[in-house]
Amino acid sequence: AKRPREYNVIRRLIPVCRAREGLYNACMPEPAGNSIDDALNRPGRHLSVTLVAIVCALFIFVLARGVDPMTSEHPAFREGGDHLHYIAMAEEPGGTHQAPFSHRLLMPTLARWMPFGLADSFYFLTVIFLLGTGVLVYYLAAEVPGGAPGGELPALAAIAIFYSISAGAKFCLYDFWLSEPPLFFFVTLSLYFLVRRRDIWLSVALAAAVLAKE
Repeated sequence: AKRPREYNVIRRLIPVCRAREGLYNACMPEPAGNSIDDALNRPGRHLSVTLVAIVCALFIFVLARGVDPMTSEHPAFREGGDHLHYIAMAEEPGGTHQAPFSHRLLMPTLARWMPFGLADSFYFLTVIFLLGTGVLVYYLAAEVPGGAPGGELPALAAIAIFYSISAGAKFCLYDFWLSEPPLFFFVTLSLYFLVRRRDIWLSVALAAAVLAKE
């Protein structure tokens, strides 16, 4: 039986389509993973997360040695300030608290859930968030288009700049009760996911940032 003309046209097009598909697969890279580990551990480009975290921990250690933390024994503790609101929120999560502090739920809630004393919990969370922010600053700076090959030196310089801002990490180590450390972390994380085009993770990070500070 004579086959229709369309059949012959389709049969001739099949090898062409297969060849184009093979060329596309050869030229296009595999899509990046969607997990946070895949996003932070792309091989062959940046320093490892562990090494970057050690560098950030050294910066925090140096800053902490030059700061007298505002514990309950500190002369400035009872003079009033934002820290009193966050302490009250951690001690009485269901109470009525003054706005806008009552909107900043993340840090007091996490501190209340920690198995340490309230002061130790706030300080521990502050250090962890500042450490995580430094790591994210490194990877965010390494993702900037047009950076130096490998991106290590500009990214390490970005870490140094972040920790050298006296009104940032150093002040947070002094007044460790504040909501800024988680805000720094989740805003930087949002920027990183924005650059990497991770829309779902970006939404999650932004929601956490809003819970940290409106």
